[in-house]
Amino acid sequence: LAPFLPHDEWQGLSRWVDEDYQRHPLATCADKAGDEADTPPLLPPKGWHLDRRRWYVAEGQGEGDSEGWQYGLDFSMPDSQWGEDFGIQCCRRRLWRCTVLEGVGEEEPEGPPPSALPRDKGFEVLVEEEVEAPWALDKEAELLLADEWQTGCLLFDLLMTADVSGVEIGPWLEDESGGVKVREVDCCLAIPPNPMAPESSRAKVRYQVLVEKPDGATSITVQVTWSVLDIPYGDYFNTVEHYTLVPSGAGIKATKAFKVHFLKSAFIQSVIEATSRSEAAKAAPSFSTVIRQHIEH
Repeated sequence: LAPFLPHDEWQGLSRWVDEDYQRHPLATCADKAGDEADTPPLLPPKGWHLDRRRWYVAEGQGEGDSEGWQYGLDFSMPDSQWGEDFGIQCCRRRLWRCTVLEGVGEEEPEGPPPSALPRDKGFEVLVEEEVEAPWALDKEAELLLADEWQTGCLLFDLLMTADVSGVEIGPWLEDESGGVKVREVDCCLAIPPNPMAPESSRAKVRYQVLVEKPDGATSITVQVTWSVLDIPYGDYFNTVEHYTLVPSGAGIKATKAFKVHFLKSAFIQSVIEATSRSEAAKAAPSFSTVIRQHIEH
């Protein structure tokens, strides 16, 4: 496979590209979803398989930092690949590789197939609890996939715990690979007191919803990406929440994880991450509360 060069977002380019800085033909999901992945969101062509589905950072040509990153001012590319706007030279890249084996007649790697909405290593688990009470996840899934979200829909109820107003729920968008449903919500979000930030901000919330029945029992995975538009450095990062609801014994196991996804570098990156994680930790108990309310009803 060709080298894949993740870089900071620039004028709509996907984070993951081939050596010509184009979307790779083996990409398994839409660009926005792929940009959230910490490893290449690619699968080999039919008849081949990845060796244990493992990707690793390889040493590229030229010097790089301790994590394998090379920066645009330190590596050379033909003008046809940089394009007319030399601002892309502010990007960074690193080389990823995997072993691809001929798989015709071979057994697939052991274990379940990879989820279309995986929780990568960048997430921090904030809530993980098992509730030994029956909960009809198939009914909950119907509400999540309905055209209208209202009180009683899990994602709507979770959204309303975030101190939002002026909520406008958009229609379902084109499905992503793997059966992932997508819709976006516009709202006004109250901002915790901060001398550098307004009292409230416009926010766009992107929902990716995946309902599966791997063993005949319904499981639900949701990824929620928050873009807060009016705060300082709001265009530099998103916050991402990852929910899973899976059957467990006589009840369910509910998990909420969180990460900060940076769209471009900022010198106060560590401050942004620490503040965002602190606010996410404060909001974590509301996830458990809403889950239990839905189980009881």
